[in-house]
Amino acid sequence: MEADYDFETDCISIRISNEKAYETVEINSNILLDLSQRNKKPVAIEVLDASEFISRLFAKKIDKATVKNKLRAHLKRNGKAELTLDFELGRERYAYAIPKAYESPVLAV
Repeated sequence: MEADYDFETDCISIRISNEKAYETVEINSNILLDLSQRNKKPVAIEVLDASEFISRLFAKKIDKATVKNKLRAHLKRNGKAELTLDFELGRERYAYAIPKAYESPVLAV
């Protein structure tokens, strides 16, 4: 699951499956997780303001051109539910764990 980067919007997108997204869960102010309607499984993930987000992860300024031309990002599935966003910039690597998006038991009542 490789990432696509849009230079104009500064957004990294990773498509996980071909299912249609039914709802979007905000993981944090930069990461959105699209879920399917049928079983609430992840179908896509987006990283907004990617250059700023990546700069914070790597603790140094990384501009949009570097994100577009040098950053490698991909999604790994560890087990059944755990997702990890892996970022590589040269020899530096950073793994960002995506928490599972559970349905609220309160809303299900």
